Amino acid sequence: LSTCPTGGGKTHSISHRVKKFDGVTVEQAHRQELTFQIAMALARDGIEHRILAPDQVCNFIIEKQIETLGRNFVYSGSPHTVVSVDTLLARAESLGNWPKQVGLVQTDEGHHVLAENKWGRALNCFPKALRLALTGTAMRPDRKSLRAGLGGVYDHLIIGPSTADLLAWGYLTPFKIFGPPPSIR
Repeated sequence: LSTCPTGGGKTHSISHRVKKFDGVTVEQAHRQELTFQIAMALARDGIEHRILAPDQVCNFIIEKQIETLGRNFVYSGSPHTVVSVDTLLARAESLGNWPKQVGLVQTDEGHHVLAENKWGRALNCFPKALRLALTGTAMRPDRKSLRAGLGGVYDHLIIGPSTADLLAWGYLTPFKIFGPPPSIR
């Protein structure tokens, strides 16, 4: 599990690893919006990819790639597939031998993955794959452990730069936080 704050480059690092990996990859997200984000990152890096999603999601991504980049990077013969967890699980029985060919699975929002939940079941579709997950937070709101053997699936935690580091290095713009006054005094 690799953790880095918003704006730290998690999606770009997914794309970078796809470009460097010699084999079949899956880039897995838990929502259609993140499927779109990953597909756009791959397209910006010139990587053709498949999208395993409902037709309206695929069509939207294709339109946005053409609008933004001047061409479509969705190619059904690509070894790289972007998929949402729900779509993967809904279509698992019709995927044939393909999941056994996958050599790398990258999961966005990896703090969702527990051994026994749907994200864990989605990972188990790929028995031979190396697994990497990325998240903005390495802690679940319910405080369940992400560690393998304690309910989670991860053996290692890689901690990326902090928001303060990213600000100091010029990768993020300084910000101010606005909100209502506290209701408890």
